Amino acid sequence: MDESNLDLEKLQNLQLLLPTQAEVKNLKAYTGPRDSLGQCEKFFFAMSAVSRLQSRIHVFIFRLQLPETSESLTRRMNVVRTACEQVTGCEKLVVVLQKVLAVGNVMNEGTYKGAASGFTLDSLIKITMTKGKDKKTTVLDAVARLLGEQGKSDLFDFPRELSRVEEAARIPKAQLLTDLSFLDSGLTRVKAERDALAAEGDGTGQDASLQKVEKFLDDASGVIAELRSTMAGVEEQCKQLADYFGEPATTPSEKVFDVMLEFTRKCMAAKDKYRRSRPKSEAL
Repeated sequence: MDESNLDLEKLQNLQLLLPTQAEVKNLKAYTGPRDSLGQCEKFFFAMSAVSRLQSRIHVFIFRLQLPETSESLTRRMNVVRTACEQVTGCEKLVVVLQKVLAVGNVMNEGTYKGAASGFTLDSLIKITMTKGKDKKTTVLDAVARLLGEQGKSDLFDFPRELSRVEEAARIPKAQLLTDLSFLDSGLTRVKAERDALAAEGDGTGQDASLQKVEKFLDDASGVIAELRSTMAGVEEQCKQLADYFGEPATTPSEKVFDVMLEFTRKCMAAKDKYRRSRPKSEAL
């Protein structure tokens, strides 16, 4: 196969056209004249004559897919890692959460919900929906008013510091691990083809093919090793994110980001509600 003319789509189409094991068995059992065969059967005969064609095509496809797949995986891992850092490192968010907790405790004083010392993901959304005695004012409404009266309404601008959270919420950590596993599987197939080429080497053209596969294997191994290292960092960041909210380390990062998106939307709505309630001369 001429590697200079490799085309991913053509290779994938060729892969679909390759004869199955049953078809190869039938071909080998055929002893009649080949001239009388149809084009399909002749194609199957030609393909079955190439040793380990399926394996070779897998290597070619993997080599073409690796750059784009690794680039996409790296970008998505960096989005998740950055989003984790933004949430756990946002000082304005810390202050807002403290205010929400304090106001929530006051509004819940005398009930079993009072005197809370922190949040879980579920309780964070629930407490924002807690209403006061007027059955209209929520905790976030009260916090927005409190911060506004203290001249600290800019604290509700914390969503601007969480620019990666919305995108990260659409990136399941499990999918990142699946994609990395896919690359590991591809690398295993390349190693198997390398070993097969080395075993059948005869000192002629096979040596050149072996050198090419070994060179690609070395390059691909480096790329995938770097991806594994990056993923290890992502998983550590995700654990820290879960711990930040008192959740188990196995909590999916996208669940945390979904809650943060909902919380930020409610905060912005509460701030806008307070702004609209003020005279124009006092508007935020």
